[in-house]
Amino acid sequence: MTRLLSFLAFCFFVFSYPPFAMAKVLTLESYLKQVKARYSGYQSAQLQIDSAKIRYSLRPLQYSPLLNTDILSSRDPRPDVTDASLQADRVDSNTFKIGVSYQSPYGVFSEGSVNLERNKVTGLKNPLLNPEEREYAASLSAKVSVQLWKNAFGAMDQSYEKQRQHANLAEVKAQEFKQLMIVERAKIAYWRLALVQRKLAVRQSIVKSSRELIAFVKKREAKRLVDKIDLYQAESNYALRKLELQQLRGSIDQYSLEFNFLRQMEGAEFSETLESPEAKSLLNMAVTTTRESREDLEGKFEAAQAAREKVLAEREQIKPDLRFFLQLDRKRYDSGLGSASSELKNMDNPRVAYGLKFSYLLDQDLVARSERAYTSEEMAEKISYEDAVIENRMKLASLKKRIGFAQEYLKNTLNLVKAEKKKYSTQSERFRDGIASTDEFLRFEDMYHDAQIINLDAQIELLKLLAEHQSF
Repeated sequence: MTRLLSFLAFCFFVFSYPPFAMAKVLTLESYLKQVKARYSGYQSAQLQIDSAKIRYSLRPLQYSPLLNTDILSSRDPRPDVTDASLQADRVDSNTFKIGVSYQSPYGVFSEGSVNLERNKVTGLKNPLLNPEEREYAASLSAKVSVQLWKNAFGAMDQSYEKQRQHANLAEVKAQEFKQLMIVERAKIAYWRLALVQRKLAVRQSIVKSSRELIAFVKKREAKRLVDKIDLYQAESNYALRKLELQQLRGSIDQYSLEFNFLRQMEGAEFSETLESPEAKSLLNMAVTTTRESREDLEGKFEAAQAAREKVLAEREQIKPDLRFFLQLDRKRYDSGLGSASSELKNMDNPRVAYGLKFSYLLDQDLVARSERAYTSEEMAEKISYEDAVIENRMKLASLKKRIGFAQEYLKNTLNLVKAEKKKYSTQSERFRDGIASTDEFLRFEDMYHDAQIINLDAQIELLKLLAEHQSF
């Protein structure tokens, strides 16, 4: 029993040791989840999206009812009145006002308020008047103002509100496009590193083959079946292959730094094994576009709409201002605040005031130049968006062609690998039978391994293009 436990413990130690342990497979989906959850750039874009969506849904502050209060205290030691019977030595006044105002989206402003006043008169010159009878005053007031020309029916305010909404939607689309580019970058980093891992396996097999070749040539050289130069050539080939392997490992460190950075991990070390599709599956992959437009194009559309609404609002801004106003109020005086306030319950025969207010910008040359500027700005935004649509369409068409060329190129590299493998296998048999020289064998081996590397590079390039196309 003790021996069995010791054996199991030994097996556990051996197969848990890194060279023997099975590397964990990291799929593309799992890697993208890590990037979305950890990468600060992606998280920052998401916070910007959330913020813009909240701002978009918020009710404009200017259309929210406002509570207004005024408290005023004054002392006038020499009251200036034209009526000699009302002259006094001093008047102390205290005023409190509270009301609610509201600006509607249709250019109508309304306000209702209550005023409470106390006016204490000292040293009244007219002995026939009793100042205490009118010491307290209470009043109710209602005001309405309607814009009839500039901002008629709230045209200017509504344009500014639409501009705000379109600007927030443009920000959402811009940040979504940023996230899309981060995902595309992550896909390219994953595919590139996955294919480089396969290139590493090829390079390692080349080094192993070169080392075995030295041992094989040594045996043949000892039997005087080959010259010393064959051994030197095999050793030189082994040194060269080791250098190529070392260069590739340096490239892997560079690619793995990018790979780890996108998931917020420091250094170039990673223990996972990455998956990569078979070359034949890439040849049969259909290139279709499922979306009508991309986020960057949608963002430019929203930005163009925001600019258009801004121009409409600024055109309203330079129009003449004509307003109709109406005011109703009633005021009561008494010796006590309570009695003065109770008198307000009866609002019969209130004071009514109404009229028109008009203002006009005298510098009409400024108005004309502003109008030309607004027209040019509106046309510029429209042209910019139309150019973006055409450019996006041309990019997509060009990308599809490049993918088609890359698939055709990959197909040719697969045929090349098959042909070079046959040549290499045949030349290997001839070399072992002593028919082919070491130089001939190495030349055919180089051609076969180069074909493998060319094929893997073609897969990397095609996967880059496919990742770019998936963002459309």
